Amino acid sequence: MKNRFRKTAGLLGAALFLGTGAAHAALIDFDAGLDTSQAPWSPLLTQGAPLYQGGYAISTASMTPGADPDAFVGLLVDGHDVAGTCFGMVCPTDSSSNFLMAMNDSAVYLTSQSTSGAPFLLSGFKASFVGNGIDPLPASGGAGVLRVLETHTDGSVTTESFELASINGNGDLNFASFSSTNTKPVVAAMFFAYFCDTNGNCSDAFSNNKAQFALDDINVSAVPEPATWAMTALGLAGLAGVARRRARSRANPLNPA
Repeated sequence: MKNRFRKTAGLLGAALFLGTGAAHAALIDFDAGLDTSQAPWSPLLTQGAPLYQGGYAISTASMTPGADPDAFVGLLVDGHDVAGTCFGMVCPTDSSSNFLMAMNDSAVYLTSQSTSGAPFLLSGFKASFVGNGIDPLPASGGAGVLRVLETHTDGSVTTESFELASINGNGDLNFASFSSTNTKPVVAAMFFAYFCDTNGNCSDAFSNNKAQFALDDINVSAVPEPATWAMTALGLAGLAGVARRRARSRANPLNPA
């Protein structure tokens, strides 16, 4: 998949910070109201090509050092036609709407669309592992692990990990709903995944083109603050560095230590 879509490799563009509008309660479902005006290759998504919905910006970015700004790193999949829009990968089959797939060992960033980096709460989301169509997926023990790094208004980072379901009896992957236990406001959240093989061994993210994942129905809500927040850029830069370090915890990726 990486050879098919990777035009080279690169860093997240500044376009993630473009746009206006204050953060507020929203459901990011990648359907009605999704703004793809900054993603000219949609449904294929490149570096620095954010999506906007409900006052929030969502961008998928390669974590490969030196990645090209034009590398394909994400895909909007039509749940009504997974076979035709998943590009030969093993996508979840239980969605009846659009969802976001991160591909080529990428991470997904979530911020307020406001350039002030307004704080918000991430309360929950749906997620599924996505197979690369080559490596076999386990029937038990989890197909992968989704890790979420959240940068708070004081610069600290919270790490949460969620096990992504294995294939079911029909050989399909399905979405599962997850709730965040974090109650502190954040200015940026970053999602990335690990691949777990049929022996239960989990591999580093960002290194093997196996850790694809899908997101849908992200629940976020604004945190009223009188001050202007300007930590989004710092938060995203910090998240990328923290993610690379923590992705090396192969032994137990469910343990965020």
